[in-house]
Amino acid sequence: MFSTKKPFAIIQKLDSDQITYLEGDVLKFESLEELKKHHSKLDRKEPGSYSLLSLFPFSQAKEYNYKVKDNGNKIISLSVTKQLTLSAGELNELLPQRNNKVDKLNFELSDEAYEKVVKDIIEKEISDGEGCNFVIKRKLSCLIEDFGLDNALSILKNLLSKDFGTYWKFIFYTGEKYFIGSTPERHIEIVDLKVKMNPISGTYFKKESYETNRQFKNELIDFLTDSKEVNELFMVLDEELKIMSRITRKGGMIVGPLIKEMSKVIHTEYVLMGIMSAEQNYIDILGQSFFAPTVTGSPIENAFKIIDKYEISDRNYYSSALALQGYDGNGREFLDSPILIRTLEIDGKGNVDFSVGATLVKDSVPATELKETKYKSMAVMNALLNKGEDELAKKANRSLMSRVANDDEISILLQDRNQDLSKFWFFNQEREKKDKYINKKALIINNGDDFAHMVSFMLYSLGFKVTVEHIEKLDMGSFERLPGFDFYLVGPGPGDPNDDTEKNKKIFEVIQKVMDKKFMAICFGHQILSRYFGFDVDKLDKILQGEALEIDYFGSKQKFGFYNTFMPTFNAKIASNLKGITYALQDSHVMAMRGKNFASFQFHLESILSKNGFDILKLELERIGFE
Repeated sequence: MFSTKKPFAIIQKLDSDQITYLEGDVLKFESLEELKKHHSKLDRKEPGSYSLLSLFPFSQAKEYNYKVKDNGNKIISLSVTKQLTLSAGELNELLPQRNNKVDKLNFELSDEAYEKVVKDIIEKEISDGEGCNFVIKRKLSCLIEDFGLDNALSILKNLLSKDFGTYWKFIFYTGEKYFIGSTPERHIEIVDLKVKMNPISGTYFKKESYETNRQFKNELIDFLTDSKEVNELFMVLDEELKIMSRITRKGGMIVGPLIKEMSKVIHTEYVLMGIMSAEQNYIDILGQSFFAPTVTGSPIENAFKIIDKYEISDRNYYSSALALQGYDGNGREFLDSPILIRTLEIDGKGNVDFSVGATLVKDSVPATELKETKYKSMAVMNALLNKGEDELAKKANRSLMSRVANDDEISILLQDRNQDLSKFWFFNQEREKKDKYINKKALIINNGDDFAHMVSFMLYSLGFKVTVEHIEKLDMGSFERLPGFDFYLVGPGPGDPNDDTEKNKKIFEVIQKVMDKKFMAICFGHQILSRYFGFDVDKLDKILQGEALEIDYFGSKQKFGFYNTFMPTFNAKIASNLKGITYALQDSHVMAMRGKNFASFQFHLESILSKNGFDILKLELERIGFE
């Protein structure tokens, strides 16, 4: 059945007993627009059929002007001409079993080198305000001797039989290369106009054995209550909310946190759901969703700069995405896209590339992050090596969550995480529209952080017509000639507000031009506004990247999300010369400012970590004159 004469793919989704076999012709595209044009010309197929399976290189980020290494990889699409459905048992009978002989096993970064990278990311990037988390890959290469189709299919057979809990297990033979993986994470899925994303973060390393169920439960509780692991998931949740805010406008909701167990690790995750409009194109939405923060970092634009700075080689197709398009049983178009991680890339001679990464945050421990890369790679590498398993290893591969399936203590611990999160994002937001905001126009300046799109979504949900302009693309000569806006927001971004950069100069100029208008400033915008008023903005001893803090907000105790390394320091003498401004202070730092026509916040009221952030936004809009 299987042959190298024709490109093919085999896909198992969510451990289903129904497995899909696809066959067809391979096409290559330079851009998403080329892919979109090709897809638009395809004849519409019958219900339950597939049209395209596409593989995207990480270097596709060049379409968004992100800094990225590019060795010329193209979008590879399988134009489906044949499809079959097999049971897992039927496929297992057809797949060969081979013992792969592997040589020239080599890590691009040694254990010591990777630990140094982790340390440098924390001390030189996160601590200098470049972002709250970054993912740096660790690449392994090797050679499978006497490699052929049977070797590739045998790896898939091992994954299907030994790994579980993943989103997709698959092989895609492009005619030149094999991509074989067991990826845990849905990037984006569109079914019946419902858009889902699935941020996963936080990793528990499964042991080979546990003396008692109680031992496993205690260790699981320690993992679920570890502040580093909890905050890591919140950070990527915020990042994927930025994406959802950009591509959906009809409300949405969050489900979770949930536990995702695989053969070697356990992760935590949320599921995000939004509603697209019928006019939107699926490939456009896929493009707007690139790239997953769980495999890049945040803010996304700066994450690419950090990846380019610290990674030695091109990522090829690692950490991009696969995308399957077709028509469901009712004949409606769908798209299903997993993230391309825990995936082997093998050429026709048996040369293997395999990359894995860890999410690096301010509290990361280099040795632990190194260990995470090893555990994440274990299931796929064992499948490659056809590594035999003793009884202890077999037990470790089995599900452990069944031991606590009906344990309400675990359920309560998970739900307790949500108690101080923003309720705005958990429920359908369409009911928030108010007549007083309908047709009001708002301009948001994106200073390099797509939190700007979350604020945009909040304003849109109230009724505003919102325009988002990136600071680097903003022509100051035409700024005043832009159509009149009723409200301006100077948004967040990475970097040092004290640097004499063109970006900072431009933000100063924006603030100068909006001082007599209704406006707000957030985080980096707040810091530049504070400098504009004459306050010093100092680097914090303890950085606040991804922290929720309770502060006194003008007489009300409120918990907000902070993503900052710098903060304005209050100066009474300067304040006395600034008439009509009041301040929310904590430990001599300016947490917020209020003027007659403006409000400014060091925190992110749009963040999932800001419990009443949406209420504060509405409060301040009314206070500055929207009544």
